[in-house]
Amino acid sequence: MLRSKNILKKEKRMQKDIDGIIKLFYNINDKDPQLRYEWLKTYRSDIIRVSVISLHLAIEDILKGLLIESLKQNKVYKVRELKEFINKMESSKIVVWAGLLGLINREEHSKLKKLNEIRNRLAHNWLIDIPKYKRNNKTKKIKKFRWFPIREKIC
Repeated sequence: MLRSKNILKKEKRMQKDIDGIIKLFYNINDKDPQLRYEWLKTYRSDIIRVSVISLHLAIEDILKGLLIESLKQNKVYKVRELKEFINKMESSKIVVWAGLLGLINREEHSKLKKLNEIRNRLAHNWLIDIPKYKRNNKTKKIKKFRWFPIREKIC
């Protein structure tokens, strides 16, 4: 019982801390509905950005570990040298080498390439919710679509 009271206090403090951070960076309780909507869009974009970048970093670290474990078997390089070399590699190269060494299959390779593309878009474009337009060559109509594949399956 004491333990559950303690965790409830911790949870309450954590929620208060998170609410304070959100309030500091995002005015999602603005009285003006248009401003509130814009703040919510910014908040959503930041959540997406942080989630994708965190997922990407975690997978990259796992792949680096797998590469080191796989390559240290040949005993040509010391583990320290392998770590140094692999840590300097670009993300796309890490995925390529994991595929070449059979550490990931073709489908995983494809999905990780897609995740890397999405991460790059998020890392190099501040606004992720700007619509793009595409012309249908048959009907000549212009159709609006979103460039950021939020709902696209990558994993």
